[in-house]
Amino acid sequence: MLKEEVKSILVIRSAPLARTFEALRKLSEEYPNAEISVLVQPEAKDEIEKSDFADKVIVGVKRGRISLFSHLPLVSKTF
Repeated sequence: MLKEEVKSILVIRSAPLARTFEALRKLSEEYPNAEISVLVQPEAKDEIEKSDFADKVIVGVKRGRISLFSHLPLVSKTF
């Protein structure tokens, strides 16, 4: 798949915010045409929304570690 063909990217925040922002910045540069969504803990929502790197912020239903498998219904509603 060519970079231009990538339409959407889902990032699951599991790293500290500084590292997450760095990853999002790099993804934005590498895939400028893709919509970037981020699955985050409720406490990280505001910081991620303030950044210009994420097009969509999906808030997990609980605090702590995020698991894609436990949040699959929430993520699938978004896409």
